[in-house]
Amino acid sequence: MRWHSGVGPLSEDEDGEAGLRFLARVVATEIDLLEQSAKRLLADVEIVIPSTVADWIADVDLSERLDAFVSRYVRLQDTLSQRLIPALLAHRGVAAGSAAADLKRAERLGWIDSAEAWLRHLKLHEQMVHEYNEDILDLADALDTAHQRVPALLRMARATLTEIERVLKSG
Repeated sequence: MRWHSGVGPLSEDEDGEAGLRFLARVVATEIDLLEQSAKRLLADVEIVIPSTVADWIADVDLSERLDAFVSRYVRLQDTLSQRLIPALLAHRGVAAGSAAADLKRAERLGWIDSAEAWLRHLKLHEQMVHEYNEDILDLADALDTAHQRVPALLRMARATLTEIERVLKSG
């Protein structure tokens, strides 16, 4: 078992071609689930504002949709940055580094748009996930940022899937 700094153990199942196939299936599923959640929660929302968030929180069905969106957004982002990108780099013979270093490599390889932007958006996790965030303005801002970022996150996820296909075809 090997470790990725700051993440903990990556299972041996994530090493090699079998691991890449597994992670590709996981990411493909996470893409579909995030698309569904975004559509169900945000279809008619152009900008997330505090009153919209308050309405979502007050309604049981909408609050469950909100939880699903946040969970799926964060899960896809985490799977890409903490599991898939390190596994792809390892498959290329690149030793795992810090999350920032791995993201910079992924940017140079064209898998993500911007390592700097990616690191900024990883901070959304704290603003969206933790229920102790009682500031509705901060939460609305984080949710709006995530909402606006969904297309880029999906594009980057698909780019990594394309890279996996390329790597597996080249043997």
